[in-house]
Amino acid sequence: MAFISERILEEVREANDIVEVISSHLPLKKSGKNYKSLCPFHSEKTASFIVNPEKQIFHCFGCSAGGNIFTFVMKMENLTFPESVTFLAEKAGIKLEWEKGSEEKKNLRRELIRVNNAAVTYFHHNLTRTKRAIEYLARRGITESSIKRFKLGYAQKAPDALKKGLKVQGFSEELLLKAGLLRLSEEKDFYYDYFRDRIIFPIQNTAGECLAFGGRVLDESVMPKYLNSPESPIYHKGRVLYGLSLAKETISKKKRAIIVEGYLDLIKTSQGGIENIVAPLGTALTIEHIRLLKRYTENVVLSPDSDEAGHISACRSLELLLEEGLRTKVVFLPEGYDPDRYITEKGAENFQTLIDKAPDPFDYKMRLLSLKVDATSIEGKLIIAEELLALVAKLDNTIERSEYLKRLAERMNLDEEDLKSELKKILAGRTHSLKSLTVEGRGSLVRAQEILIRFSLEKREALEKTLSLISPTDFTGIYQKIFDKILWLSRKDEKIAPSELISSLGDDLEAGEVISSILLESATEPMAEGMKEKMIEDCVRRIRKERIEKRLESLKDLIKEAESRGELDARLLAEYQHFSKLKNRK
Repeated sequence: MAFISERILEEVREANDIVEVISSHLPLKKSGKNYKSLCPFHSEKTASFIVNPEKQIFHCFGCSAGGNIFTFVMKMENLTFPESVTFLAEKAGIKLEWEKGSEEKKNLRRELIRVNNAAVTYFHHNLTRTKRAIEYLARRGITESSIKRFKLGYAQKAPDALKKGLKVQGFSEELLLKAGLLRLSEEKDFYYDYFRDRIIFPIQNTAGECLAFGGRVLDESVMPKYLNSPESPIYHKGRVLYGLSLAKETISKKKRAIIVEGYLDLIKTSQGGIENIVAPLGTALTIEHIRLLKRYTENVVLSPDSDEAGHISACRSLELLLEEGLRTKVVFLPEGYDPDRYITEKGAENFQTLIDKAPDPFDYKMRLLSLKVDATSIEGKLIIAEELLALVAKLDNTIERSEYLKRLAERMNLDEEDLKSELKKILAGRTHSLKSLTVEGRGSLVRAQEILIRFSLEKREALEKTLSLISPTDFTGIYQKIFDKILWLSRKDEKIAPSELISSLGDDLEAGEVISSILLESATEPMAEGMKEKMIEDCVRRIRKERIEKRLESLKDLIKEAESRGELDARLLAEYQHFSKLKNRK
């Protein structure tokens, strides 16, 4: 396969000014150093679409669309990246030249998808001939049509059943290991199956390609109950939503997405005719998850389990969803229920009623807090007011803020003006200035990575400082991909143009959105080098912390699984102790 040469890409970019091209589609209005317009990619009444001529990028703060001139043409004309380059080259009268490029990454991705698809077929075939697995799913109320629709499978008990089955088809052990389908034994001389004696749930991207798998035990005494594939070159759990490949059209049509916690919750809900439903993969909802959903809808209904962990997770997700501008509601299930059990006992129609009547974030959190504290006491009122004011502060719409303040004042018998005063104090601390950016607290890993990427683009010294403290592999998901590309470009350019970085990522629209967001949301005011160095160190510390916690979580699962087999893995225990010590260091 041939690729467009970098020289020609640069020539096409320079020949097509982003303001000129976009203004041929939209009425742009000058706003300081930028230009503004109503976004062409979603409906809005207030202009949130920004074009920056200096960086040659655009970003919409309403729907998160963003990128460079090629990205805009791709989205506006529904073209691929090469087609958008061809379109703009012809416009500028430039003759395209093509060159051969390395396809190693594309070939690896293709092979990983191929081996995963083969595993889907293998697991599914196992399920159809395993009475115990079929009976388990029947007891859980999973129908035959759902087994086929979600391509459910079963992993055999034998430690090398999958390995043997796929080796016969020509797949190597090394490829199966990279896909997360095998593990390497402690002795380093034997590969064994990652999933054994588990119901298998294939995990697909929005194109329907299998990226990974989830496995659930049939015996409730075995731990861990759920086991997901390890992350791989094609799978990052914080960027994939289970069921989205099947649900995306219904989500777009109904203009609403429902988020549940688990595989069986989703399948049972879908069986009841509620098909606009997705689930995160054993992790909290992430910014990447939310930005992925925003491509299809701006309306979300959370349906957490009714236990404390479910409500804590829902509250964390609420903050991120509101910060990203999504309209959110939360189903309040009766105590002891999750969606699976509720539908089994009460029926899908009653669950749909709960969804339709789901309270908004204010009412949900008010009800939750009222169950925990005495809302009639001074102390209780202070706790509730403090929590709800923090939630109101996440909203950008001043009318919504006013409505919630009025409701809070009425229900808590508090003075509305006092609440407004307290809210102003909270909002006064919210600024996009880099001086106020913190890398502690929820969402901090994303913020830390965004800050490092921005600094690395702005100054070579910041990139070198970052590399002296952290490995590129410590970045996660889309941020790792962007940082890798920054490193690659830095080998030939002292200064990397944002538009060049976006072009180098080709068809990856999400990368363009993230880069434009990082560069246009941040303040442009100068910062002392000493302060910048301190912030880089803080960001690196936060990323290292996440890496350690992630490894500890993985080791816990591995140790539990080893114990369930009656084995004691000294190597895993030693590694767990090592990372525990690292976590406790200040």
